[in-house]
Amino acid sequence: TILRGYNDIKCQIEENESSYSYAVDAISTYLIGIDILQGRGINTYREKELKLLNDIKDRKIHHNKIFKIINNLKVKFELAKQVSVLPNDIDYNVIKDILTELNMKSLVNA
Repeated sequence: TILRGYNDIKCQIEENESSYSYAVDAISTYLIGIDILQGRGINTYREKELKLLNDIKDRKIHHNKIFKIINNLKVKFELAKQVSVLPNDIDYNVIKDILTELNMKSLVNA
């Protein structure tokens, strides 16, 4: 949703505080998604990209460069999606079973 929304409004973005925060969210989401698709798991702390993300948040990077970064990440994401070993279809029954088990354990320990 973050990525879809960002791509929908990027042409209309004015340089304001919320657009920079939205760009940080979009970049972070692409990076996490690429990691997941490449089998590296979920990494929310982006030490390697921290300076870039902080510079965007602090409005030190112009929107044109941000758009280029996001477009590059979009291409990398699509490539990672094509070679990913993750299944295309979600098995909602497995998710439901896992959530039920976790909830039961939390109720027993409560």
